[in-house]
Amino acid sequence: CPPNFEHQIPKLEPLQTPRTPPTPPPGGPGGGNPGDQDAICAGCGARITDRFYLQAVDRRWHAACL
Repeated sequence: CPPNFEHQIPKLEPLQTPRTPPTPPPGGPGGGNPGDQDAICAGCGARITDRFYLQAVDRRWHAACL
């Protein structure tokens, strides 16, 4: 029986889309806590705007960067 590698497959998670218009965080632009819509790729450092992204080793990645 071949080994089962399902536990090594990174899971895809959709970015959370706000249902109401976003409100500016306290302190102006760049303030507040980053949410899923502000996910930063651990590989290239760019903001993830894709509908789906990979989360591996507690970090978020573009599919092309992993």
